[in-house]
Amino acid sequence: MPLLCCVELSEYEWREPLAAGLGADEILALVLKADVRPRADLRETIRLTTLAGTESVVSFGRRSSVTVGRTATGRGEVMRNMQVVEFGTQVKLTAVPQDQRVRLTLHFESSRQLPATADDSPPDISTTEVSTTVTLDPGKPALVSSFGGNRSSVLVVMVKPQP
Repeated sequence: MPLLCCVELSEYEWREPLAAGLGADEILALVLKADVRPRADLRETIRLTTLAGTESVVSFGRRSSVTVGRTATGRGEVMRNMQVVEFGTQVKLTAVPQDQRVRLTLHFESSRQLPATADDSPPDISTTEVSTTVTLDPGKPALVSSFGGNRSSVLVVMVKPQP
């Protein structure tokens, strides 16, 4: 097994809930269908090349000024109260070759601003955190997690050995 691996992690958001009782293979088959776009959006794909047995970390983020309320001034004016909020994704992983497979220890964390519900209220923030260890066949996608209510999110990972 090579010393370098490229780990690809993709998050999909389904426009409607996934049926209860679906197994990992069934969910993965839905994600890998060529016509997945009408039913789901690819939120992000992160690719990280890592040295076998070494923890690697990647973070993507942004700061956004958001309205958190309004204050009436003594002159009858209204001032918006602003706050800076950080959103983003962080992935920590360690890939260890085992025979012809790879044991992947993965920590995925993300936060996103949801659509505003009112002008003067703080934004709703969606957070996701997943920690797991899985054994993967190189080049074969695997379901890491699936979660949701009205909308479902699915995390899929694949490890590709590098020459």
